[in-house]
Amino acid sequence: MQIPLPLPTRPLTRPLSPRSGHILRRFLVLLILSWTPMCSPSLHAAADADSLKALLEYAAPDSNRVLLLNKLAQKLARENPAEATAYVNEAIELAHTLRWGKGIIEATNTRGALYTNEGLFEDAIEVFHACLALSDSIGATSLQARALRNLGVIYRRIGNTPKALEYTEQSLEMTLAIGDTLSWVISRVNIGNIHNTIGNHEKALEAFTGCEKIFEQKDDPFGVSTVLNGMGEAYSMLGQQSRALEYFRRSLAINESLGDQRAIAVLRGNIAEVWEKTGQSQNAVDEYLRALEIAERIQAIDLIEITGKRLSRQYAALGNYRKAYDYFVMHASVRDSLLTQKNLHEINAMANRHEKALHDQEKALQQAEIERQTLIRNIIIGGLVIALFLAGLLFYLARQRKIANEQLHIAMADLQRMQEQLIHAEKMASFGRLSAGFAHEILNPLNFIINFTDLSRPITNSLLDPEKRSAVTEDDLQILQGNLEKISEYSLRTERIVRSIVHHADGGSGEFEVADLSALLRTSLDLAQSAMQSELPNLDITVTERFDENLPAVPVIPREITRVFVNLFRNAAESLSQKSITAGERFTPAITVTATRTTEAVEIRLRDNGHGIPSDIRSRIFEAFFTTKDAGTGTGLGLSISYDIIVEGHSGALSVESREGEGAEFIIRLPVSRTRVSPAT
Repeated sequence: MQIPLPLPTRPLTRPLSPRSGHILRRFLVLLILSWTPMCSPSLHAAADADSLKALLEYAAPDSNRVLLLNKLAQKLARENPAEATAYVNEAIELAHTLRWGKGIIEATNTRGALYTNEGLFEDAIEVFHACLALSDSIGATSLQARALRNLGVIYRRIGNTPKALEYTEQSLEMTLAIGDTLSWVISRVNIGNIHNTIGNHEKALEAFTGCEKIFEQKDDPFGVSTVLNGMGEAYSMLGQQSRALEYFRRSLAINESLGDQRAIAVLRGNIAEVWEKTGQSQNAVDEYLRALEIAERIQAIDLIEITGKRLSRQYAALGNYRKAYDYFVMHASVRDSLLTQKNLHEINAMANRHEKALHDQEKALQQAEIERQTLIRNIIIGGLVIALFLAGLLFYLARQRKIANEQLHIAMADLQRMQEQLIHAEKMASFGRLSAGFAHEILNPLNFIINFTDLSRPITNSLLDPEKRSAVTEDDLQILQGNLEKISEYSLRTERIVRSIVHHADGGSGEFEVADLSALLRTSLDLAQSAMQSELPNLDITVTERFDENLPAVPVIPREITRVFVNLFRNAAESLSQKSITAGERFTPAITVTATRTTEAVEIRLRDNGHGIPSDIRSRIFEAFFTTKDAGTGTGLGLSISYDIIVEGHSGALSVESREGEGAEFIIRLPVSRTRVSPAT
């Protein structure tokens, strides 16, 4: 639903001069961010004004015409502000007629930009606050973020940096929440420029970091040049003139390719200022003269004024007092002109505000009388009907809400129960897959126990028979003792295996223990290999272990970590099984397990030479219920549970690297002190 914007209805009738505006020391920052935050940088690639006017002749009075008028106004903003004003007024009027809220906001943003360029900051603030209110009312978060960013730009220009920072940071949070990368990076650049303005140049550099790359990805050279200029200014104020010069020159090259003459003049002045700070007065004079030549050609009197002042200062430093005097006279003359123009703008703005206040007051009185009469009539005629309707509507909505809440609670309970059942089933399935391995591990020591018992029986029989007891030798007793030791050894091994079975069958979370990861890894690999031998008897996997000798003990829940190791080994074995079918006898299935100590963690890598993971699904493999297996053969919970165990349960990191056709490598990082660690890079 579109809602009319509650803005002043008066059109912009006063001419807007592109040569006016507030003179600030930071040239390019003022140039770029006083306009571009309010108009998308993509407008620089739009068709020229003549082409847009040709399209406008055939445009129907609909939303497309509103956008076309708005874009034409943005295109003419610098070249012909008066014409731009006429187009944006027409766009706002048409958007109101169509009751198109988004169109009203877009066009009104452009009106605010024109006010800003003219230096009518109070009017611009009023307009952008109106945009903010309407954006909020229609739920247009991106437009709301833009209005906040624009308010930040204006408050910075008028010197209210606390408010500028407040509004811009709000815009940054909004754009981050909605994933609008381009708007986010523009807000971040604005924050950097605010910090430059208040002298926090280190924070400015921190804000600029990474922005250049994003603008390059968005193919926005204008944004790149903005970042480079801001970083150049920060480095210059920090005394790192060589780095500042590098950034200014890169920004200059971009603007020369774009043909932005004003930006070129500004950057020439910035470069000249670097020469001035390093004591190279002649180089500074040469650059200032180039900047002045461009400023005079485009009639940028604010740049003429400040460049004249700096030329006067440099010629004085060189001892050429005649030229120093000439340029100082030029600077003073242009400064007086600017001051006069600024005073006229302020007088004009005050007159317009007074006119608007009278107009709004008269209109408000008329509207109040109309509303009073209408209200009385409506109360008399429709009061009862409205009351009954509202009562019925409230009853219906309350009933529907109650029903919806009950259904939602039932659905949530069912969903949670199903999820718990699936997770439990996956854990039991994992335990079931290990059963064959457990059986194999138990049978081996039992066989040894039986064999050693059989070997010991003749000796014990002889010892029990008085007639044969004397024939028992010392060697026989030593053999008997060795057999008993072996029986004890394999009995204890069987006990450990049975305890492991109980350990894995237990569904509890367990407790953290300081464990030997090398031993835990070897136990897990033995269990997994035994299970794989029963499931995939024809698959002969070469397993290579490379463990650092001095791995530290790590606080873990052994049962959970074993479950992760076994699950990853099983996935690798399944991939190797599939590849062995397609690759034939030439293929040698192999798994390499490495464990190394890093600065903050122990890193475990399990690599196979199977098919690998396709790039289009690699980012989803840790999602719950995501599986590439056929229906009925997998729940899609194995890797999800493993990820939760490592990341959530152990404050570690689990990631994967893979090349399709060459294999996959899963990387586990476990902290040595139970503090969260970063994924492997």
